[in-house]
Amino acid sequence: MTLGKHKIGGVTLDGVKTVAAKIMELRLHSAGYVRTGSASAEGGRWKIWFKHPTYGIVEAIYSPDKLTVITAYPSNEED
Repeated sequence: MTLGKHKIGGVTLDGVKTVAAKIMELRLHSAGYVRTGSASAEGGRWKIWFKHPTYGIVEAIYSPDKLTVITAYPSNEED
């Protein structure tokens, strides 16, 4: 998993492979991100977007049950 390799403004993810959705969402919200939308993705996973007034948009990929964030990255970054 690639969560810890991406740089997300205002959020520290060094060394993190995956994280519980509640923890990731708390980190994002604490940094000023707001959830803006979601859609189903390949393999039954979910894409969920978060927007920040300074850092822009983050796209997060969740497990099919939406309990684990598999990866997250700025929307202009390739995964």
